[in-house]
Amino acid sequence: MNVKLITILCLALGLSGVLFGCSTTDRHRAEYVSVPEIKITFAKRRVAPPSGDLPHDAKYPPGFDSNVYGALTNIVAGRISALTVTWADSKRFKTEGQTADFLRELLSSTNTQTWTYHVWSYGDGVPSVLATVEHTVGKKGKWLIWSSPNVAWAYQDGSGKWWWGLWDYKSPKPKSLETGSKS
Repeated sequence: MNVKLITILCLALGLSGVLFGCSTTDRHRAEYVSVPEIKITFAKRRVAPPSGDLPHDAKYPPGFDSNVYGALTNIVAGRISALTVTWADSKRFKTEGQTADFLRELLSSTNTQTWTYHVWSYGDGVPSVLATVEHTVGKKGKWLIWSSPNVAWAYQDGSGKWWWGLWDYKSPKPKSLETGSKS
């Protein structure tokens, strides 16, 4: 459950925040790193990753479940401090600015869904974007993003757990994928 819903329930029921872990403020909000504050840099030497190059624990995560975890932003809010883009497909992304816009759009959008298992049925070709992720807490992670046939990704968080996500195919694709995105 999200913090706001718990808070509303606690207030409505008159429950003690200390006893039941409820709070009238979102105590984590001050710790969040907002999407515009996430530093995005680009590796000087970028090498295209091989097709389907995912670790075994990413493809077959131990203890995965079939729950839908909502938007990617719910998973990463306040947990990512920096991204280093190590690969971006130059056929899809014409500038570093367009790539950065795309990443920020994915990090902040509510037009996404996230799971703890490889949810799509098509294969994993060469990712459109590959980034190393610096977390506010924990280890470095990875973020592999495909832009075709749908926008999809595999994200490794600071604890090493892999998350799989898709852009809502009913929504228009991210604006940053349009040609002419800012540089």
